[in-house]
Amino acid sequence: MGTLRKSQGSRVAVHREGRHSAAKARVFIDLLAERLRREAVLR
Repeated sequence: MGTLRKSQGSRVAVHREGRHSAAKARVFIDLLAERLRREAVLR
């Protein structure tokens, strides 16, 4: 029973980490798009 709970906890942690990295990727893409837009304006 203890091992089952442990595996479930790790699965939840992996899911949470995946969501966090996805949010980080979205923020990174937004920053990249903003920089490209600014460079286009400068050019």
